Formats: sequence, structure tokens, C-alpha cells
Amino acid sequence: MKLTFGYSTILAALMTASISFAQPTAAKPWALVAEESTLTFTATGQGREWKGRFQEFSADIDFDPAAPDAAAIEINIPLASATMGSADVDGELKGETWFHADAFPTATFTKTKLTSAGGNDYTLEAELTLRGETVPVTFPVTISIDGKSAQASGEVILNRTSYGVGQGQFESDSTIDFEVTVRFEISATHGG
Repeated sequence: MKLTFGYSTILAALMTASISFAQPTAAKPWALVAEESTLTFTATGQGREWKGRFQEFSADIDFDPAAPDAAAIEINIPLASATMGSADVDGELKGETWFHADAFPTATFTKTKLTSAGGNDYTLEAELTLRGETVPVTFPVTISIDGKSAQASGEVILNRTSYGVGQGQFESDSTIDFEVTVRFEISATHGG
């Protein structure tokens, strides 16, 4: 039996093949488990550590370890949820000198690139927008997946003045150092 294919049939087959090969592996949506997730920060100054945390944050996460750079990650942090355990300090933290939460209610963290470093280790490149300033950041992340559960952890050191955090007398590092360490432990699940 002899099969004959016309030019248009072959062209259509090639186009279909090209389209299917060009599509990246679909990322998988994950739901944040808020009660098992933490986002903390530590500043230092005058020989003392100042620790705080964000009581609220949300995350949109699409991630497949087979195609890490196809991942989409966005974390939104209500700045009014920041606490350092003291009502007076918390009030100052949300004010104009520090986070200015009335004018800039949300900090946003958006992934720009995620690269495998082997095993459960990745290098995450992202943009953090805080107080109207967007600054790129790069840092290592560990992501472990066990069935439908995942844990991600990491830390990044930020220069607070890049975001205008610390106005007036706090623009210098005489009281509070410029570097602030942000740590996260995120738990997530997916139904797929």
C-alpha cells in the first residue's frame, strides 16, 4: 500500500510538532499552608539583634521541579502585619520612618528566574518591591517535595536603605545596621 502526503499535510504536521515542542512543561499550582509558614526578619544595631515577623502573607506558586524556570512565584506581604512583639515598636515600624504602611500597604516579591543547583537546591532571582522601590535580589533556596506537600526555605540579606526603610536619623547605620536578614519557611500543598 502506498501513502501519499501533500505539501500542506506535511507542513501542518510540522507546525503541530513545533508548537507542542515549544510549550514548556506545565507548572503545578501550590496552595500556601499559612499556619505552617513563617516570614521573619532580623536587624542588628549597637550590639543587639532586633527580630520581627510578618503575621500575614499570601503566595501564588506554580512550580514543577522538572521545569524550574517555568515556575511563577509571587508573594504579597501586608506591611501592617509586621510585629516585633511590642505595641510601641510595632506602631513605629508601620509608620513613615520604617515601612510607611499607610502609603505602601503591601510589599511584593516576584520571581524572575529559578535555576536548579542540584537536588533540592535552587538559585532564585526575583524582584522585591517595598515602599515603592523595586530592587532585584538573588539567593539560594531549598525546595523539598513529598507527594502533595512541599517545603521551601531560604534567607536573603537586604540593604534596607535600597527601599527607603529607615528615614531621618535612621538613614545612617549608627543605630540600626543597613543589612537586614529575611528568612522564610513555606509549606504548601497541591491537589494535582
